[in-house]
Amino acid sequence: MTDFSEMFEKIFSEKEKEKEEKKAHNKEDEALNINIEILANLQKIFDNMSENEKNAELILSLKPLLSEELKQKADEAIKMLKIFSIIPTLKENGILN
Repeated sequence: MTDFSEMFEKIFSEKEKEKEEKKAHNKEDEALNINIEILANLQKIFDNMSENEKNAELILSLKPLLSEELKQKADEAIKMLKIFSIIPTLKENGILN
């Protein structure tokens, strides 16, 4: 009788161990998928930022001709261009609603 109970406990503990391993593996897969999504979204954001660099380059090329006050405003404009360039991607991904 003890042989059956020991065998049953062994089988049951092995099944529980397999379930726990599967859960841990699934959690790792979910984390990996989330990280891949984040990287893909960041790539889109950086792509959008590089597309708008032409406008920023124009402002930067004019910057040496500007007064100190206008140079500061030019820097602010460049920052705003970068922010505006990522807004559509953020909306697309549901970050900004």
